[in-house]
Order: sequence, then structure tokens, then C-alpha cells
Amino acid sequence: MRLIGSAWLVLLLAACSEPAPRASSPDAGKAFTLEPPPSAPPPALPPVAGASAESGAALYTKLCASCHASGAVVPGRIAPTNLAGPGFLCFSTVGKPAAPSQADLNAALDRGAHRSRPEIAALGPAARRSILLHVETFTPRPTQDVLVVPAETADTPEDRARGRALYLGFGCWRCHGPDGAGDGDLVKNLAWNGKPLGPALAPLARPELCGGEPARLFQTIALGLGATPEIMPRHLELAELFSRPKGDPASWTRSLEGHVGADDIARLRALLAALPERKDVVALPPAARQERGAGLIWSIVHYIRSVGG
Repeated sequence: MRLIGSAWLVLLLAACSEPAPRASSPDAGKAFTLEPPPSAPPPALPPVAGASAESGAALYTKLCASCHASGAVVPGRIAPTNLAGPGFLCFSTVGKPAAPSQADLNAALDRGAHRSRPEIAALGPAARRSILLHVETFTPRPTQDVLVVPAETADTPEDRARGRALYLGFGCWRCHGPDGAGDGDLVKNLAWNGKPLGPALAPLARPELCGGEPARLFQTIALGLGATPEIMPRHLELAELFSRPKGDPASWTRSLEGHVGADDIARLRALLAALPERKDVVALPPAARQERGAGLIWSIVHYIRSVGG
């Protein structure tokens, strides 16, 4: 994943470039096609009287164009999204590349740098919808189904501990840091809209980017961030195929040595050793494989929500 700063902290999981032990990556030369994840048509926003793309154009020029049209960066914030291009930071859709739903566009008005703009917070329903309708005229986006978030598993101390081990095993620490402080060694490689994200990400204790609610965190981890360009990769497939790595168990956690303590390394090795082999994961019925992958993601969500409190 790839983000930074105050409003972009959640990039929850950033297998920034590679999972630490590579435990779940499919074996080279053994391609396997996963079934599409459970999805549903995007929710339709109710009509708003008085809203129009025409009035939205004037509002956009007044409130939005100075940042989004110019690419200007508000100090301490992530570079604004190019709304005329295919890229979008937070989305709930399952297409590749993902196209944000109307609900995703609407939710963006309440995120990031917008949170410090009282004039945006004060917009009424018709004005908000008008801006959204105007933005939708910038570039055609296909209608895509949205990910159906599975029922949350039990948030227990044991599940959070498993989430901590998975956070390390998936490689999230490479960007978010071993303890979620945002100081991973790969942050220096991250950029959005052609602008570096900075020396550190915001800490996981402040999931403000796409939202910190459990279901929203699940979507962020599962679907990734920044479809084009990609900031954080999808983790749906990684979770579904997560399996016991090959080779000497000492090699599974070598990249973590010097970054976390012996207890973390021992727990991760134990978790990896208990995983089924990839051939057994592939042999599972699709529904069972998806349920298993969703459980792994929920464990990471529970760990992230426990960080800092």
C-alpha cells in the first residue's frame, strides 16, 4: 500500500511491495483462477430535489478546482485525486481496475482534507449531490458491483493476536511499521498522483483515510487503495490463498529479524507452520476458501482497531 500523513493513515495493510515471508503468494508457474468475490449492485442514492450537474459546476469551481484541477497539495495532506482520470483512492467496487460507485464519490466529501473545510461540511443535500453529478461528467466510469462484506467474526484477544501475526505475515509492516507507527522501510517508495507521500505514514491508531468502521476497514484491506495508480494492493486473493510457505521455517521470517522481537517471530512461525499447503487451499470449495480468507482479513481488522487503544 502506499500513503501517508494525517488523513491517509489507514492504508491499513500495505504489503507495500511484498509479503514478508511470501507465505501466501501462489507458486510460480502454478496459476490458479479464483472465483469472483461475493458482490451486489451498488446502492442507489435517493434523488435530491434541486440537484443538477450544472449548478454543481459552479460549486466545483468555487470549492474544489483550486486543489483538484491544479494538483495543489494542502500542507500535511495527500496529493488531491485527479478526478478527471481513472484513479480514485477509496472504493467499494470489485472491478479491475475499480471504478468508484456513486456512494463512494459521495463519501469522499467527508474524508481527507475535506474534513478541515467548513464550507464543504456546511453543504446542503442538493449542493452535495450537484457536485457529485458534476464530477461524474468528467470521465465515463463503468457501473461495477460492490463487495459484499461478510459477517464480522468474533473480536477476541486471541483473534487480535492472530491479526498481529497476519499483519506481519502479509507484509503490512513494510509500510505501516512493525508496530503500526507508519515508519516502515518501504514508505520512501510510496507516491500518489506522482507526488511522494513523505517520510512516514499516519499511524494505524488513526484510521481516517477511508474510515475506521470495521466494515470499511475490511473493504480497504480486501480491495486496496488507489485503483489507478495502485497505492495499496488488493488482499482478497492473498487472504484466500494464504498457505504454508516452503523451505526452512527460519527463512520465513528472515526479513523481520531486527524489526520485531523474538515472541512475534515465534508466533508468526507457528501460524505459518499451522497453515494448510497451497494444494489443499486450492482444493477447498469456493465458498469455504472465501470464508477462510474473510476470516483472516477480519483478524487483521481487529488487530488494527486495537492499536493505540
